[in-house]
Amino acid sequence: MTTPSFDDPAFVPAMLAALAERSPLTARELAARIGEQEGLVAEELSYRADVYETKQGWYSVPILAEGAVLTHLVMAEEIALGVLRADGDLDLWARLAEDGLPYAGGGQLETVFQSFATLPAGAAVGLTGPPGWLDGLREHDVIALRLTGGVLSLTQDGPGTAPDIDCVTVLVECAQAAAEAAALEEPENGPGALLDEIVLQALIVRPDLLAAPMSPLAVLLMVMDLEVRRGLVGLPGTDWDGTGAS
Repeated sequence: MTTPSFDDPAFVPAMLAALAERSPLTARELAARIGEQEGLVAEELSYRADVYETKQGWYSVPILAEGAVLTHLVMAEEIALGVLRADGDLDLWARLAEDGLPYAGGGQLETVFQSFATLPAGAAVGLTGPPGWLDGLREHDVIALRLTGGVLSLTQDGPGTAPDIDCVTVLVECAQAAAEAAALEEPENGPGALLDEIVLQALIVRPDLLAAPMSPLAVLLMVMDLEVRRGLVGLPGTDWDGTGAS
């Protein structure tokens, strides 16, 4: 779970605890619960990666994602670099690892960006861990990363042979709706919807959505006639020139 940093306002632990206890809550409701000014609470919420805003209010991302598992097809370059490509299927974990995410094998996982680190070819966002955390993996292994109690674990258990069709339907419907909405506006991240936010919306609709491993999300969504580029999901024919997820 993302933990408050030394730069956080003093009210942040109480704010996160309130969201963990009951979601969604508006900024006004949160402020009333913790006895703080609404403006200060709203400002803090606006840039945190571990909270997610909907029309109904704010959710705790670690609470929404508890027990969820995401899969990833490993390439040789990722093993050599010790960095997993995170935009396209591991976006939700990259979001939570921006301030560090405890790793079951020891240490923590961190999000790294193309501007500041060497990433696998084509990646804009990566997920890195302690030295040797990818040792033992081979190219084309399908790994599963699950969040349990705020700690991320990695196993080589791939997706099952028959994914839950209801879960797939919820995910695709949320992705389709988000991509359609993005196509009607000019979002700051590019001409598509952020995959991590699509997953969070789907988890609100279906909390057990990712309880069992699915295929890597980019593959699954593209099979369903959506396009995925660097953590963004768009409709068929989306113009991706010069874009990428922030």
